[in-house]
Amino acid sequence: MILVLEGDKMERLEVFFDIDGCLVDKEYRFTVSPTELESSVGASSSQMSLHLNSNRSRQSILDIRAKVKFNGLVIYENGQGIFNPITGEDYTLSEVGKFSREDLIKKLRQISEQVSFISTDDLMNFPERFSSSLSRVMFCEGSRKYTATVYPRVVKNGVPTFDQNYLDEAEEFLSKKFGSIYTVRVTPGYGNVILTPIGALKSSPMRRLARTNRVASFGDDIPDINMFQESSPTLMGCPANSVQEVKEFVRKNGGFVAESQYTAGAIEFLDYLNKKIF
Repeated sequence: MILVLEGDKMERLEVFFDIDGCLVDKEYRFTVSPTELESSVGASSSQMSLHLNSNRSRQSILDIRAKVKFNGLVIYENGQGIFNPITGEDYTLSEVGKFSREDLIKKLRQISEQVSFISTDDLMNFPERFSSSLSRVMFCEGSRKYTATVYPRVVKNGVPTFDQNYLDEAEEFLSKKFGSIYTVRVTPGYGNVILTPIGALKSSPMRRLARTNRVASFGDDIPDINMFQESSPTLMGCPANSVQEVKEFVRKNGGFVAESQYTAGAIEFLDYLNKKIF
């Protein structure tokens, strides 16, 4: 099964954008006005299909898309799900199936006094909204289907607060409980533990979706190198805030390293593609 955008009959450039660290910063905010980004996206849409490709949940990506209307598909949870916002068609590549929320709750209660499913954006931006008298809380992103993201927090002065020791404990615990089926990794900048089916890659759907069209991609972190490897020669890019390994890979392959960080860097990449190809 291949999802195709309506009216997409001519050869196009298929562009895949990571979100966190690329379109938004660590506070989950655009670094330029949404109007400026939408203007750049709109100017490119006639010749490019602009897809959002992230480890985020489908709803979290759609929240981003609600602010700036990208014209392509939503690839969510590390390539496990594909959603077409135009037709409403939803498809999964997951061989493991849906993550059992009940099993996750049962296990997390062994090391946590409270397990709560919420919006990650709300927790990161407004932790004071989730005050509790309990000292050890596990927050999990509520809208995920095939993966899990766990935010261990210790309540201090009534506010859930990042604690490195609790994060380390949660990582070790989850690795023991789920490591045979899921890859368990920590993202220090966000203080979370991510569980993804072993072998799942955000790059997996790209070539299938692109068909015979050329592929371009924009990312900032090590997992995004898999996207670059599916891209056409020189049609890869990264923002100035990317990790060094990503910058080196992009330069080595003749791609584009933006002068600007985050959203402004993504706009530079669209300009680069327009000038290089069209």
